[in-house]
Amino acid sequence: MTFTVIFLSVFIISGIICHVMAKRYGTARPVFWGTMGLILGPFAILLLAYLSKKLYNNYKI
Repeated sequence: MTFTVIFLSVFIISGIICHVMAKRYGTARPVFWGTMGLILGPFAILLLAYLSKKLYNNYKI
């Protein structure tokens, strides 16, 4: 029971973090990335950070 609560908490927190990161970067849709955070968990945070950095480097003036 405790493991399940911790597991679900990590995925919910990941969804919130992805949503906030997407809003802050301004390069992605926050609702989409919030949903990805709920589905993929901490891996979505890493993916969003990697893709946002890659997009930023491609369009840097």
